Amino acid sequence: MNIITFDTPSGTLAVGAYSGMLKICDWIHSPHFKSHLYTLKNLKLDREYTLKVIAQIKEYFSGQRNHFDVNIAPEGTDFRLKVWNVLLSVEFGSTASYSDIATKIGNKSAVRAVANAIAHNPISIVIPCHRIIGSNGSITGYAGGIDCKRILLTLENPDFRVK
Repeated sequence: MNIITFDTPSGTLAVGAYSGMLKICDWIHSPHFKSHLYTLKNLKLDREYTLKVIAQIKEYFSGQRNHFDVNIAPEGTDFRLKVWNVLLSVEFGSTASYSDIATKIGNKSAVRAVANAIAHNPISIVIPCHRIIGSNGSITGYAGGIDCKRILLTLENPDFRVK
């Protein structure tokens, strides 16, 4: 197996780094997990770096970390990579809407395509797709599940309230 799984307060994560680059941090119950895993089938796990990432994620869940110091290399189309890069600018404890992200990539009408790109994020938490909510402030879809998203948003901002 070329990943390491571990339990968090919001579900089981699968983490894998290869040659010092994080490639997957995904919920094992995510509908996209198998396809993310498939892209890594021929890579050799960098166990030491993977354990470094896991340590930082555990610090995040314990409230000791609000940013990650890891190298990332997600696999995706140019459009998805562009969207995921914008997600990195959404700060800890804050949220943005799908429409905000579409505007930031320079295509206000691409809201559905942005949502699809976010749904396929292979590096959850580190690329903070959980911080993206509906324009009306509602919690919308999340590959880890709505309950998981709620836990992450509340972890980052105890005053977060769903509309």
